[in-house]
Formats: sequence, C-alpha cells, structure tokens
Amino acid sequence: MKKIKRTYFIPDKTYETHFPWEDVKACFKKKLESSDFNDHNRCPKCGLDSKNLFWINFSSPSWTWENLCGRSGPLSICPNCKIQVEFILTEMN
Repeated sequence: MKKIKRTYFIPDKTYETHFPWEDVKACFKKKLESSDFNDHNRCPKCGLDSKNLFWINFSSPSWTWENLCGRSGPLSICPNCKIQVEFILTEMN
C-alpha cells in the first residue's frame, strides 16, 4: 500500500477536487487497502491504475454533519499527480 505523509504532501491545487485539501489531509491516517478497489477510476492525468492509488476513508468535518451536509466514503488520491481521483459516497446526512 502506498504511503502519503500529510506533512510533506503538496497537492496539485490547480486540479478539480471533490473536497478541500485541508479536510482530505486530516483523513490521511484512515488508510484503506488499495487492492480492495480494483476496476475503479484510473488517475485522469497519468493513468495510474486504481489499485495503485492511495485510498483513504474520507469523512467531512464535524461541522458539516452538524449542518446536515456531511459526506463520507472511500476517496482515492494519485501519489504521482497529487490529485483527488474518485470519491465513493457511502454515507451522507
């Protein structure tokens, strides 16, 4: 499984994101097994296969849940291009 260190990770902020990078980086310790995500979206910039992306269990900040706009689910990040690739919504309020 790929590792991304939150303190050294500099995202590509010019590319469209699913969520603010500050919120995503707060979830970096919630790693998921990338082999569980075969046949999902490849990186649109470099073509890296989904099983080689960095997958985390993303959850939006507590204020979003309190205001009935929270979202959570697996989110993939390309370790090469530093972009958010795919979000799979599993919970929302």
